[in-house]
Amino acid sequence: SDESPTTCNSPAAPCLTLHKAIASAIAGDNIYVAEGLYLVTGLPVELNKNITILGGWNAAFTSQTGFSTLDGNGSTGTLVQIKKNAVIERFIFKNRSLGIDISDGETCPISAAVTLRQSSITGMIGEGGLRNCGTLSIINSTIGNNQGIAGAIDNDFGTLTIQNTTITKNISTNGQFGAGGINNN
Repeated sequence: SDESPTTCNSPAAPCLTLHKAIASAIAGDNIYVAEGLYLVTGLPVELNKNITILGGWNAAFTSQTGFSTLDGNGSTGTLVQIKKNAVIERFIFKNRSLGIDISDGETCPISAAVTLRQSSITGMIGEGGLRNCGTLSIINSTIGNNQGIAGAIDNDFGTLTIQNTTITKNISTNGQFGAGGINNN
């Protein structure tokens, strides 16, 4: 838990968790995340405001030199829940039941516009890599080695644009009613 009083507005006083950074941000803010491994246990990382999250920054926050990894540690449930407009760049999402869920948790479709850029979703076992109920653009990314109802992507009444992205080695566990790559409802 990150109960520190920091405002998270400089590299000298960073938030200790992504949850705290999102809670401290206001709509339209950019959140810069240092490269490294971040374990996500319990509740998912929830994006409930219009926000940009840029990962892979070096320790001085002067350049993006790598990736920030959100690891669900094999837990059940969703790793990242997106309810509003978001841009996510240079992240690796891995090891949970569902990687990214773009929905309000109740109805589809929703009005969220999400861009996932230079990122990877891998190792999701249970529900698959990604569920989309919004407008999603996936650019220069990889979605691979996921297992679930839709394998890689369950495009659940959403709008999906894919550019320069590899979707590979995903498995549907939904028999004849699912797709290993993209399940488009």
